[in-house]
Amino acid sequence: MMSELISIILLFSSVILSLILWIIMLFVFASKDDDVIYSSFPPIQLVSLWRIARKEENKRKRPLYFLLFWSQIILIPIVIVVGLFFIAK
Repeated sequence: MMSELISIILLFSSVILSLILWIIMLFVFASKDDDVIYSSFPPIQLVSLWRIARKEENKRKRPLYFLLFWSQIILIPIVIVVGLFFIAK
């Protein structure tokens, strides 16, 4: 019972965090006049975020864009693993 509760909490918190990061990424795309896809999350958007981060001239925003990129990369396997534990229970 307790492990199910922990997996539910981890799943929802990681999904909510990934949605928040996705919304922030959409704001970054919109500020750079890049194509914004609101309905889905294709992997090409992560490549576009990497390009934007590499080309950013503002020294304060560049590390934040890289942090946003790597946070989303790290969250992908976490959501998958926790989701599989949730389904297996």
